[in-house]
Amino acid sequence: MIINISRFNIIRCFLISSIGLYGLLQYNLILHNTDVDKNKHHGSSLQHFDSWLDEDRISSVDYFGCCGAGHRLSKLSDAYYVSKQLKFSLRVFFGFCNNQEVYSYLFGSQPLTKEFLAGGTPDMYIKIVNEVPGFKKIIRQGNTSNSTCPCVDDHRLEADVELFNSIRDRFRDRERIEIYRSKNNFVGHTVIGLHIRAGNGEQGDFIRKNRTIQDITVWCQNMAYLLTDISKDFIDPPILFIATDTGHIISRLRELLKDKMDVIYLVQDRLDDGQGVLFGAKGDVIGDGDECMNGWLDSFTDMILLSHADVVVAGRPSSFTQGLPMTLALSKKKSERKVKKSFCEVNIEMTAFMCFEDLKDWCCNGNTSFSLHSIQKYDYRRMPELQGLNRKEYSKKLKMRPRLAKDCIPTPISQKDCLPYSMPIERNRSKLGL
Repeated sequence: MIINISRFNIIRCFLISSIGLYGLLQYNLILHNTDVDKNKHHGSSLQHFDSWLDEDRISSVDYFGCCGAGHRLSKLSDAYYVSKQLKFSLRVFFGFCNNQEVYSYLFGSQPLTKEFLAGGTPDMYIKIVNEVPGFKKIIRQGNTSNSTCPCVDDHRLEADVELFNSIRDRFRDRERIEIYRSKNNFVGHTVIGLHIRAGNGEQGDFIRKNRTIQDITVWCQNMAYLLTDISKDFIDPPILFIATDTGHIISRLRELLKDKMDVIYLVQDRLDDGQGVLFGAKGDVIGDGDECMNGWLDSFTDMILLSHADVVVAGRPSSFTQGLPMTLALSKKKSERKVKKSFCEVNIEMTAFMCFEDLKDWCCNGNTSFSLHSIQKYDYRRMPELQGLNRKEYSKKLKMRPRLAKDCIPTPISQKDCLPYSMPIERNRSKLGL
């Protein structure tokens, strides 16, 4: 028997299903806005949800990262904000070093809370690759009569602080970080954390965007002068921690500052001078398992050490600095700081710096063109297009499980299988089907 289905009925079914998914999304958002304190009053209900809703059924934002460490965390913070607004969990996929998924190795699975177990509709998912929809680029114009602050959603800033604190606390090499801080007596010094994204001979997009340092000798001389100026009112002796992709900058600054402050850095395997960086414009990384994973570990160790500095200095504009280090430096309790204005940006000419005391100060009183004018028009950080969430935008992407094969977080040997929420470490290869 041949059954003919009219075009009208097909369209009607599609519209009905779309309206249904949009209704579920609306329901989740209403729950998020009205039932924040629900957990305090319905403990017995939570136990019920705990007993039947396993972690792989919890509705999720499935985020697939791209490119360098700073870029990945910048976009991940957008995805995290979306997951909180939708009351979804967050699954994160950074790619593999041989058979080991990178994000789960570095930070474990994104934590699940009672909020996820108790609220919302299960078995829904949204796949997001790199760019997260519903966000806009921002331009900071300083505190002038004609300017408006681009950061109007305090919940977004709060979500960033929450995510980056969690990542720092879950990092697998945090013991190495604490040993390094103790060995170099961070407590007894005022620590300047300097990040310098110089490219180390990187080509492609890095060159096209004019991100290179034209004369490193002059640049280092000017930076040494500015660092001396920043540290002149410190009570504790200054110490400079440098995180950079270009090793010879460390020796130059150490020579220039030898009578002013000690200069330290994290010992790591770096590419030879002029050979580029581990994480290129298209997200390529070194393929060997150990070398690949060590590159990730060193990169994030540098990033987290920067966040522990008393003042973070962005020597060159980069998403690496504008993400976790800046957020945690500017969200630290002011009563616990050694330096009130704990994040500084430097202009391209290396003649001046601007420093800030909290995230709102950076966003509302800072000026994007001060450090980025010859590179790009916008900052690396983005903000929601609407205060809250653009529901229509996300309802278009909402799907019901089981996942389609093309939406899966794949295993290393197959594009058809999906890894579980709690991704296995490499030594337990049987769970990967390897």
